[in-house]
Amino acid sequence: VDADENLLAISDLAIVLLMFGIGMHLNLSVFGQNLARLAATGVVSWLVSVFVGWPVAPLFGLSAPAALMLCMALSMSSTAVVLRVITARGELRHTSGRLALSILVIQDLMVILVMAALPGISEWAGVKAGPIMERLDDIGMPRWAEMLSVAALSVGGICALIVAGRLALPGLLREAARETSGEVMMVISIAVAIAAGILTQAVGFSMELGAFLAGFLLASTPFRHQLSGQIAPLRDLFMAVFFTTLGMRVDPHATADWWWIVLIGGVAMTAVKAATIGAACWALGATPTVAVRVGLALAQAGEFSLVLIGLADDRGIPTPTVSNNAIAIVVISLMLTPAMVDLGRRWSDRWSRVGCAPWISHGMSDLSQQPIVPRRGRFVIIGGFGQVGQAVARTLDQLQISYSIIQIRPETARQQSVLGNEVVFGDVANPEVLESAGIEFADALVLTMPDEPSVLRACAEARRK
Repeated sequence: VDADENLLAISDLAIVLLMFGIGMHLNLSVFGQNLARLAATGVVSWLVSVFVGWPVAPLFGLSAPAALMLCMALSMSSTAVVLRVITARGELRHTSGRLALSILVIQDLMVILVMAALPGISEWAGVKAGPIMERLDDIGMPRWAEMLSVAALSVGGICALIVAGRLALPGLLREAARETSGEVMMVISIAVAIAAGILTQAVGFSMELGAFLAGFLLASTPFRHQLSGQIAPLRDLFMAVFFTTLGMRVDPHATADWWWIVLIGGVAMTAVKAATIGAACWALGATPTVAVRVGLALAQAGEFSLVLIGLADDRGIPTPTVSNNAIAIVVISLMLTPAMVDLGRRWSDRWSRVGCAPWISHGMSDLSQQPIVPRRGRFVIIGGFGQVGQAVARTLDQLQISYSIIQIRPETARQQSVLGNEVVFGDVANPEVLESAGIEFADALVLTMPDEPSVLRACAEARRK
């Protein structure tokens, strides 16, 4: 507890892996046919939350840059906590759950813009400059030229990272997947996250942004389901470490001295976010019932809020007291999230008579009818696709029964995908892989692997579903 440097190192690694895990879980397919409307809902609600809070924050003694930074941070909601709560309540496939998930995805993507703006906000605040700016100061370039050079180098570095990831990662992971044990692929993916973090740090951004982008790029590969399942225990462990170390940064004595600021700030943040997110959902097509549920479910701050506050604090944009109070607001709001979700469920029916926005001709109610893996008729999952699995597939084809294949060998998975079969790469005992293959909708799971331990683990996971 007393080793501050050790705690800081653990916290930094925890944040990097946490951002990597969240990036890997960003699935843009949740938008479906409502892409433009759902994206607009997320962006508008986030922007309104920021610009409603920004003029108010200076009343508490904050400078304009610090106020903007904290408003952007507190406008983020918690992907990790909200998804756990609504999944546990069975609401993820309801309209409100899918709309909340879509807004969370947009907010997570907005973090990239906030992190990209952090060096500029630091310059505006007149505090710690990034490493590139310090080098340009030594050269003696004009200020406007410095800013353009920093922007060009930073954006160029991020673009190079994205292009390199899109080109190199699929082949690299394909080679790693030849080792069926899976450890090589997991180690390589984590190494990619850390390497991406080092690169983004070198061009003036944070390691967290690089890890987030690495996870986002890995999420676009066919290996995402297997990697998500492998990294999930590590992600959960480091999420606990992350929240613990950040909780230890809250000074209870300082918070007690400023309790009224924490109380007023927490109530104001919750009210503004619930109102703006709910109003944006209603204005863009959600029913009042859904809008109230989503607004209250996303009224808290999130893990990205803590990351952004920490990054701003490291650069000296807000004072330590302001950062401490902001972290206290985030922590308290996260603790109250289950209660806010329940409150939205109880209050939502009272708004049903308001009706949808009159300017929207086609609402979002159809989202509730979109399961993650839509199925018609009988459906079977085949685990393993050797000779026995192929024989099962031929029989199912003759019976006109649809099926999906889970295959750990990358070449076989690629070949079957080319042939038009539905294939998920990964270990059939991996819960993420089973979910991606559609275990919740399957009439049968046929395990054809000649590996008794894997069969027993797969049976155990399937029964939990």
